[in-house]
Amino acid sequence: MLLLSGGTADPNLEVLETAASAGGIEVRTVRHGAQRHPRLHWELGSDTLLLDDVELAPSGVFARHDVFGWLADRRPAVAWRAEAWHATICGWLRAHPSVRWLNRHAEKGPGQKPADLMAAAHVGLQIPDTRLGNDRDRLVRLEDAVVKPVGGGAACRPLQETLPTAPHRGGALAAPALVQERLRGPDLRVFLVDGQSFAFRSVARTLDVREDPAARPIFDDAVEAGLIDALRDFVRARRLDWTAIDLKLDPDRGPVFLEANRQPMFAAYDGACDGALTRSLLAWHLSRDAPRWPQR
Repeated sequence: MLLLSGGTADPNLEVLETAASAGGIEVRTVRHGAQRHPRLHWELGSDTLLLDDVELAPSGVFARHDVFGWLADRRPAVAWRAEAWHATICGWLRAHPSVRWLNRHAEKGPGQKPADLMAAAHVGLQIPDTRLGNDRDRLVRLEDAVVKPVGGGAACRPLQETLPTAPHRGGALAAPALVQERLRGPDLRVFLVDGQSFAFRSVARTLDVREDPAARPIFDDAVEAGLIDALRDFVRARRLDWTAIDLKLDPDRGPVFLEANRQPMFAAYDGACDGALTRSLLAWHLSRDAPRWPQR
């Protein structure tokens, strides 16, 4: 039995649940939101997990932190609710190491973006000219650069457009940011699920592909084998069972690694490959093989 956990408005869980049902897989869902609060109860003494008074014993769990509820309603209570649900499910998973959970053994917490960039360079992937910091005097000298939050969660922006309005004092910006050289597209996103790869190209009219509603992913099964091998080396180094790696196919430099997403959006990409991505995710959860990464 597979348990799906996340927000009621998350389209990624919808396509995964639909694929599981079509494949005859028993699925239970912990979907929460403004209009839906499932009744969950975990009794630690007897180690009993109940969902709406029915005992659960999942062999695999696909859990997503709900960001869609907060996008629709920015009240702090909405973000608090999403965090409480995700922390509860993840807490149960950490207490049950035999249950299959993607990226169980990968590092979690803040600071993954710069660590991923260093790891990508170490396995031979090209990375952008990158710096992190809040030294305004140094950053203002960069003419063709982009800026993004160190922890992610917002779109990429031209550096010179954001500096004039960024709060600063004594030459120091209020917070560090991640600043990189500006690269040209097209964009390439490669999903890796237990070593299996699914690549998609996108051409966007905006700096950040997520902000172009006309950009559509196109499944590409002809990506250079050497690039896929390097990406597999990266996921092994970072102990990732699955991820979506974003790259720029810069005409002057070739493929350049941007970041690895540990909770990627995948619904639109799954449609572009006729459901092959969700089938691979379900196959991983239902496998009886031991997880790839040993516990530390």
